Amino acid sequence: YVVDGSELNSALSGSCWAFATISAIESVNAIRTGQLVRLSEQELVSCDRSNYGCDGGDMDLAMDWVLRNGGVNSDFNYPYTSADSEASSCQSNQVKEKPQICHHSLSHGYGEQ
Repeated sequence: YVVDGSELNSALSGSCWAFATISAIESVNAIRTGQLVRLSEQELVSCDRSNYGCDGGDMDLAMDWVLRNGGVNSDFNYPYTSADSEASSCQSNQVKEKPQICHHSLSHGYGEQ
């Protein structure tokens, strides 16, 4: 999908790990289900404490976080708001409906050689 310039610039500066991770998860899910479900980069930036929010991160750690978290919220329910290069506090527990499809998609084959 296409993000507007402000999101893309922010993603390339420090949140790129979250955008790359979410894009990989969305792609795996789309291949397996035939549906593209937009997922939340913001949840990773704000809630994944194994990474550093807008100051950088690692896709492998982010994938592990998504698996431990039981999935990741949709972009609709938890939109990207860190375009100003500041990660907001984690609001994951306030979102009631989290797609579980990404956990299922990732748990089969992730980490296999």
